Amino acid sequence: MAKYSVKHIAIALNVVLFSILSLFLATRIYLYFFPELRSGIDCIPISYPPTHPYITSPIPTVHYGNLGCPITPKILPKPGPKVALASFPGSGNSWVRYLMEQGSGYYTGSVYIDRKLQSYGNLESVFNSSVIAIKTHESHGIINKYFTKAIDYKKCILIVRNPKQTLIAEINRFFTNDHTKSVQTSKWKSDNIQQKLLELAYGWKSFMLSWLDYSNPLLVVQYEKLMENYQLELHRILRFLELDINEEGMQCLEHNNSGYFKRFKQSEPYLSPEVLLLIQHVYSEVEPLLTRHNVTHYSGIIN
Repeated sequence: MAKYSVKHIAIALNVVLFSILSLFLATRIYLYFFPELRSGIDCIPISYPPTHPYITSPIPTVHYGNLGCPITPKILPKPGPKVALASFPGSGNSWVRYLMEQGSGYYTGSVYIDRKLQSYGNLESVFNSSVIAIKTHESHGIINKYFTKAIDYKKCILIVRNPKQTLIAEINRFFTNDHTKSVQTSKWKSDNIQQKLLELAYGWKSFMLSWLDYSNPLLVVQYEKLMENYQLELHRILRFLELDINEEGMQCLEHNNSGYFKRFKQSEPYLSPEVLLLIQHVYSEVEPLLTRHNVTHYSGIIN
């Protein structure tokens, strides 16, 4: 009888241990896909240990890998204002984050968890006062699955790019799931890509109008001007943030100012006449507001 009881006790213990392990694994998987349910919306508990008293998010040990730039950013020594680094997808947000971090010596954050960017050393899913700016593709004031309430941004840096090129870049990212790869030219005439372009054009308009109506301090940064003279535009950004220039980082940028985020040029992809006309239409509605912020006219949107 005793032998029979011990056997059953052992089986029961194994069942309990298996249940605990299964629950643990299920919880980890669930939290991976639903980051807003983790311990506090400003936090993401993964393998790196916290190293600062007011941030429990991970501090990467490697930043941008071997790019010839040994500058590893720091988190702010004291809490700063929450600043949105807002852009419609495809406008160059990840590249601007790289420039800002090298130029200032401090981390930017993001409302998202991009595992590819995280592998490069970006501080993902951090949107508290420990970073100099917070990446977002959300329209101003929008509450979505990532948040229980809208983030109270005190300032905004809005990145603007030619809407046609923005949509092309986002199609490349969306359909390749990569920041540097491109969709094959032969596939651009497909109905699903052309339909996605129409959806993105309306989304671009809504996004731009929401942030250009922002009542707090707003700095509009034009992607094309960054391409022409990133040093000048980066100085504007750092002055807006009231941050000093990191001279070592600026020198490093002279040797590599694109980071990992340069997509190789492709031949001009096909955009249907309907798509091109819609891009021109939505741009015409946003243009008056952009002009107030010294954004030059985007000639050749339709070509």
